[in-house]
Amino acid sequence: MIKERRIYPRIDADITPDELFNIRINEIFKKIGDIKNLSAGGVGLESDNKFNVGDEIFISFKLPGRVKYVDGLGKVVRLEGNQLGIRFIKMDFSDNVNVKMFVKKVIDKEDTSECVIDFHKVM
Repeated sequence: MIKERRIYPRIDADITPDELFNIRINEIFKKIGDIKNLSAGGVGLESDNKFNVGDEIFISFKLPGRVKYVDGLGKVVRLEGNQLGIRFIKMDFSDNVNVKMFVKKVIDKEDTSECVIDFHKVM
């Protein structure tokens, strides 16, 4: 049996981050990619940009219905083709709480009805 290493529940998502900055090479990416899943512990990102395991990434995005950006510092912990696993290593407490509450709300909603989230429509 494979032991699940995730601490936080995650949800499928389709979020286009507003900013992605690779600290190792001091570069802001113009074509960012898409967040494919989200949890309070990190994100799954699909991107054609070049990353290495261990790279520290600054990421900024909005949750639906929110005006304030969620900003986090993450570390690339997994690479599979153009799929990256990014674990949050530093995030403002209120941003972390907002992500946790949002994920919980989506999971609770999925328990009772089908829930489709389109993060691209968030302005």
